Amino acid sequence: LVKWVTTCGRRPEIIQDQPLHELLMALNPSLAAINQSMLSHDIHTVFEGAKKIVIQALQKHQGRLHISFDGWSAPSISSHVGI
Repeated sequence: LVKWVTTCGRRPEIIQDQPLHELLMALNPSLAAINQSMLSHDIHTVFEGAKKIVIQALQKHQGRLHISFDGWSAPSISSHVGI
């Protein structure tokens, strides 16, 4: 679910969608307990783990490094900055 939400631009609130919830329960009944808070927590946990890997890779890098930035606004009116 974390991968689907993050790579497809879904918001964690999607887990509250009743047809989706029913589909997930049909596929795996143990997912019945998952909620928006749990999904958001899992997304944050995966992000923090990935961040540590990137930090370690950058610390080991011994050459030149080009970093670019990109900023944009999402349809939800929130702004984002990417590195």
